[in-house]
Amino acid sequence: MMNYAARAIYSLFTLASIATYVSPTTANPMGATTPTIPPIPPAWNGEGCPMAFTSGAMYGAGDTVSVAKPGYTLVYACTTSANYVFCGMSGFEPNAGLYADIVWTILGSCMGNISPTSSPAFVSLADIGGCPTEFSGGEDYEEGDRISKDGLVYQCKLGPSSRHCSQDGFEPGTSFGSGIQRVEHWKEAWSILGY
Repeated sequence: MMNYAARAIYSLFTLASIATYVSPTTANPMGATTPTIPPIPPAWNGEGCPMAFTSGAMYGAGDTVSVAKPGYTLVYACTTSANYVFCGMSGFEPNAGLYADIVWTILGSCMGNISPTSSPAFVSLADIGGCPTEFSGGEDYEEGDRISKDGLVYQCKLGPSSRHCSQDGFEPGTSFGSGIQRVEHWKEAWSILGY
C-alpha cells in the first residue's frame, strides 16, 4: 500500500499525463501533417456516463461524475473518506483542481448516459386514520408532534433533530435547488408516518 505522499505524487503524475497529452502528428501521403487521436482510457465498469461535474455542487461519498475531454469523457468517483465534503469545492475539481487527487479517483472513460432504472421503488404508507392539524410555519413543534401537509402525516423526530421542526427551511415536503444540488432539509427533522 502506498503512503499518502507517494499516492499524491502518483496521482499528480497520472493526472498531468492525461491533462497535458500533446497530440503527435502523422505525415500523410500529400506531405501535410494530421493530428493523431489521443488514446482513450479504459472504460469504467458502470453503464453510460454519470452527470457532468458541477463546481459548487454538494457531492456525497462515492458519487460519480463525468468530465468531457477532447475525444472522450472521464469518470471520477468522490472519495468515501471524510474528505468527500470537498468534492464540489473550488480547487478540488476533477482533472483540473490543485487538490483533485485528494478527493477524486479516475474510474475510466465512458460513452452515452446512465440508463434509468427499470422500475421505481414504491414505499407503502400506512393509513393513520385521519389527519392531525395542518403544518403552520412559525408554530413551536416538539419531538413526537404530528402534523399533516398535502395529505401526508409527518412526525417530528425524537432527540436533537427535533430542534429543527420549528425552524425555517425544515417545512415537511419542501426542497431547495434542483438536480444534483437539490436539498431536502426537512428529512433531518420530520418522518413520514402515512396518510
